[in-house]
Amino acid sequence: MKCNPVQTLLDRHVSERGAKTALLCDGQSVSYAELDARITAYAAVLQSAGLVPGDRILLSLPDSPEFVYDFLGSILAGFVPVPCSDLLDRKALAFLLDDCRAAALFGRSGSCAAAAQSSGLKQVFLVDSPAWRRCEDVAPASCSPSPIADDAACFILYTSGSTGAPKGIAHSGGMLLPAADIFGRDILRITPADVLFSVSKMHFGFGLLNSIVHGLGAGATVILLPGKPTLAALRQVIAAGRPTLLFAVPAIYALLLGGADQLCSAGSLRLCVSSGEALAGSLFLDWLERTGVAILDSVGATETFHAFIASRPGNVVPGAAGRVIPPWEARLVDEAGKEVIGDLPGFLEVRGPAIVRRSAMEHRPSAEGWLRTGDMFQARDGLFTFA
Repeated sequence: MKCNPVQTLLDRHVSERGAKTALLCDGQSVSYAELDARITAYAAVLQSAGLVPGDRILLSLPDSPEFVYDFLGSILAGFVPVPCSDLLDRKALAFLLDDCRAAALFGRSGSCAAAAQSSGLKQVFLVDSPAWRRCEDVAPASCSPSPIADDAACFILYTSGSTGAPKGIAHSGGMLLPAADIFGRDILRITPADVLFSVSKMHFGFGLLNSIVHGLGAGATVILLPGKPTLAALRQVIAAGRPTLLFAVPAIYALLLGGADQLCSAGSLRLCVSSGEALAGSLFLDWLERTGVAILDSVGATETFHAFIASRPGNVVPGAAGRVIPPWEARLVDEAGKEVIGDLPGFLEVRGPAIVRRSAMEHRPSAEGWLRTGDMFQARDGLFTFA
């Protein structure tokens, strides 16, 4: 059955809590009703821009309301958004434009995106320009949501390129649906009363999952930081926004550690989540001692989008990544693909409900559906630890 995941993601919250704050960014507050209107306006403009359904749209924007409007508006209109860092140089930006065959590009004036060129590029939209504002002003108040097939590409995320050129991973619309958010719903127990702040940016899978799926999918309030996550900026955002959930890589928690007790003195923070690299047991213990708030480690991949291993509240083993999140499965294998027995390290393979599209993937699922992540772990009694 074809549907548009943006409607499933937001419609309930727009109707039940339209006046509630959906986004907080640099003192700007956007309600769920306003968010819905802006997403619809962006979608309507794109549908009248001469693009073909399924066209790729590169988003070279900082974390901001405009990023959210562009990402969800592109999907609503039937196009495929491809987030990337707004700090890429011209060479890196040109590679992504050509590699994903982008037909349109969103950026800001004065950035590399404003002067970008590519053989297939039909449109460049600068969200801070008078021309784009005029397009928004005359956009229809409604648009025709484009149905997206279950096996069609809905959005594309690029790997970091740490083992070569970045590779685009196409994901289905089901990845965005609240039903797929097992980690957020069953472990983090996110509700509309929560306020989420993801230091990790939305052009990363971890950041996009946190802000769009965990946050907006649950009807919560999402804090966005457009600029670099300096210590001063983080302190200001946390003090002003008072998040209940904080998402970051271990290096950010180490950066914040010196003033962590002051940051948490208001008592709003209830959980922290880490991903991207191993969370050292010493950092976990130091943070817990200073704040009284646990950091839950989690493991995911660009190919899966969602986390498949995580710690649980009240049951964290310092230094361990955690246990498998059902219905995901995980196993360790040697180089030949034979399952590792005992406490020996092995390559992590996972299998689960998320649809992983095979195009341009470095690690491809086996015939049985097992995806080798490229990471090495050890496992004892179901508890996984980075090797």
